[in-house]
Amino acid sequence: MRPAAFLSLLLPALLLLTSRPARADSYSWAGKSGRLEVSVWLSGFNEGAGEGGWDEDSARDFASWAARFTSIVSRGARVILRHEIADDGTVVELRSARSGRRRVAVLAGEFDFARALRVVARWVGKPVPPAGASPPLFTIQVLAARSEARADAYARSLDDRGVEPPDPFFDQACHPCLIPSARVDPGADGYHRVTLGVYDRRDAARRAAAKLRGEGIDAWARPL
Repeated sequence: MRPAAFLSLLLPALLLLTSRPARADSYSWAGKSGRLEVSVWLSGFNEGAGEGGWDEDSARDFASWAARFTSIVSRGARVILRHEIADDGTVVELRSARSGRRRVAVLAGEFDFARALRVVARWVGKPVPPAGASPPLFTIQVLAARSEARADAYARSLDDRGVEPPDPFFDQACHPCLIPSARVDPGADGYHRVTLGVYDRRDAARRAAAKLRGEGIDAWARPL
């Protein structure tokens, strides 16, 4: 995971990066939304998982699960899910900031949001909440150009400068891979939009855009 905000959440160390690897040895994703934090790093390559960085469907799926966990966990508490290469299963932790109490369980097998949610619901004595509507997501737009070549060139210039989205709520990666921070999204209106990061709250996206403007980059928040 490239963004600095996720280093403590996901990656103790990055594997060696190459521009176009013949294969990927592992993939990872991490997110923090509401009262849920997740860190997953798995060996093997699952049909291109993480190859292009975060994707909208995965971000929406994570945001939907986070909303369900958040709805049953009291304020001041948080759920932390971790499943990494060295782990035997998924570590589920419920941590209370007020009392300092922790409850921990390890779920054998593959990472599974539904199983973890059932465990947490049992701990807090509440029914498992049903799935709701997909929460809105936002991104940071830094350019809209009719010319695809111009958009590509600007995206490359941002990556060459090391510009990264401030504090995104979700990210994905394959390893070893070189994944650009800036992406070019062609629109149905004929514009090619250069965007950075994904956010689960409009105010978080606006703060991120303000940080980029402080670096001299014309940036604004927009819905996905």
